[in-house]
Amino acid sequence: MFLNIIQLAESLGAEESVVEGWIRNDGLPCVRDSGRLLFDRAQVVVWATERGVAGRPCFLAPSQTR
Repeated sequence: MFLNIIQLAESLGAEESVVEGWIRNDGLPCVRDSGRLLFDRAQVVVWATERGVAGRPCFLAPSQTR
């Protein structure tokens, strides 16, 4: 599941500018699509866990596929 920068910032409780800093300075994984930044939720969970970045409890929980 991909998130845009607004959704990701809200999920991590951070400003968009902080997320942009994480991309530039800390290797937050993202892809560019038609000028938009998109974030693979699974990759972000790994990145955030490795760095101790907290988010909403449900965001960092393993996703369940049905």
